[in-house]
Amino acid sequence: MSDFAETTRLKHEIAKLTDRRNELLAEIGRQVYTLHTQGKGIAEAEASCKEIDTIDQDIKSKGDEIARVNTETGPRATTAQ
Repeated sequence: MSDFAETTRLKHEIAKLTDRRNELLAEIGRQVYTLHTQGKGIAEAEASCKEIDTIDQDIKSKGDEIARVNTETGPRATTAQ
C-alpha cells in the first residue's frame, strides 16, 4: 500500500473513531441527565467513559502511525489538482 493510501486510510479511521467518540459523549450526557432527574448517581455511565478512553488511545495511536509513515517517506512536494 502506498504511503498516501496508508495515511488516507488512517485518517479515515481517526474520523470514524472521532464520530463514535462524539456519539458516546452525547449518550453519556443523556444517561447522566436521566439519572440526575431520577436522583441517582452516574456509575451507569462508566462503560461509555471507558470506551471513550479506549477510542482516545486508538486515535492517538493512529495519529502516531501517520507521523511514522510521513517520517519514513520524508516530505513530498504537493502537486496542484
